[in-house]
Amino acid sequence: MTKVAAPVEYGAPILRVRGSAAALHQIGKLPTVWRVMLENDSSQPHSADFYCTTETDDIDPLGIDGTGQTVAVLESSSPDSFLNLPNAVADANGCQPNPFYGGGRKKCHCPAGGISSHPRAMAGVIANSSTSFGGLADQATLLFANWGGCTTNGPDQFSSGLNWAVSNGARIISRSEGWPPPWESLDDGMQTSRDFLVDYTVSRSPYPFVAESTGNDAGFPSANVLRNGMVVGGGNETNGCNRSDVAFANTSWSNPNPAAYFKGFEVPHIVAIAANVDTAGPLLGQVDTTGGSSAATAQVAATVASLHEANSALRSWPEVVVPGLMVSANEDVDGVDLSLHDDWDDRDGAGLLNAGAAYLTLNTSRKMNGGNSPEPRGHDYGGIAPSQTPAGTPYGEVWNARIDNGRTLRVAALLQSRPNCPSNPGCNEQYEGGVIGGCSATNICSANPYVIFSLEIWEGSTLHTLSFNASTSYQFARWENTSGSTRTYQIRLTPLNYGGLTYTTWGMAWFEE
Repeated sequence: MTKVAAPVEYGAPILRVRGSAAALHQIGKLPTVWRVMLENDSSQPHSADFYCTTETDDIDPLGIDGTGQTVAVLESSSPDSFLNLPNAVADANGCQPNPFYGGGRKKCHCPAGGISSHPRAMAGVIANSSTSFGGLADQATLLFANWGGCTTNGPDQFSSGLNWAVSNGARIISRSEGWPPPWESLDDGMQTSRDFLVDYTVSRSPYPFVAESTGNDAGFPSANVLRNGMVVGGGNETNGCNRSDVAFANTSWSNPNPAAYFKGFEVPHIVAIAANVDTAGPLLGQVDTTGGSSAATAQVAATVASLHEANSALRSWPEVVVPGLMVSANEDVDGVDLSLHDDWDDRDGAGLLNAGAAYLTLNTSRKMNGGNSPEPRGHDYGGIAPSQTPAGTPYGEVWNARIDNGRTLRVAALLQSRPNCPSNPGCNEQYEGGVIGGCSATNICSANPYVIFSLEIWEGSTLHTLSFNASTSYQFARWENTSGSTRTYQIRLTPLNYGGLTYTTWGMAWFEE
């Protein structure tokens, strides 16, 4: 009898995959799958690629990492340590050193003023945090526009820091601070004079993109309300990589006016993860975690740095970046679809930040002019004036969106406001070290006029839906295709009241969800 060697059992190959529990159970039914072992989900983001927080996995392989972009962290204090932040620009006349961490000096607005861990943590979300961990835009250059300590670039400390950031090359500004009333009382029913100043800065060359946090005081309205920038709230990642979790409990939001079609300026525009976000630790090589709408704002700023790298035209058109991020966000975090003319407060705005989808909407190949061949996603931007498009007259360009059956068309548009400001504007509400102060009335922006307009989704001669809120400078509309076949829809803008403006600029974007 011939001896035959016993078979060797090597065991089934083990593959590690990521997916929802339902999807993994479906995989387990396949005849070629021996067993599915589920691991416990973690709320900790994946530090290597922020997969669970921003969906950057579609961008990372392309090498889009913020190279060549400059991001300013605009806060009242400077970092307590520059360790783990190698992309911060060195400057012998910059920030004061921290004796506890031996930090040396880096590029900051004021050599005086307080220091804290908060701006370092926000910078660590944006750019490098350690040799083993990269921030979302890990090759971006960092500036620290701390506005506590000097007024060398404006009539007050805040305007000085803002002006310094722009003059030193920042085209993206991340402001993760703000106080609710009474520290910053509401001018104009919604905006503070500091909001006016930011909107003024965005509307003028070189047109920086500004992201600001809503604040973490859910009992108060948002501390920051921008017309030309983006206000960011927080989402809470409760189930691993689930993109439809819940709103961060402490996120502030605003929707102050309940009258029909005058619901108030709704913020935030979108949210990003505000819990267990990896960032720079206080010592070299350390990684820490942070949270709150501050961390969410830093993620948006970092994503925009990558988008600017991918499409340099966006550096001059912040008004298209806001709608591009909104339409590509993942619904729905708070259980309510964004509507600007209902009785619901939309705490998550248009949904959860999705960097990969934003890239698909805002890359150079997605720039469309009106009358375009039907496409499932795209963006456009330009100028508008009552001399060419009188109030009540549809804008001349009409965009065509191709949407498959069972999918939803999401459309957003932003028309920039044009604040009325003196030649050297400042702000009159400040909360600095517990003291309310201000600058001369001759430095204060007196108003922030904007265009009231409607954003419409048509199919031929049939108007399916529109967005109109007379209190906002942006509109957001959505329409689900349940026709049973792929359809082409037309997107239109109609200015209704120019608010005294003789010209402004616009940006719009759409996305098939």
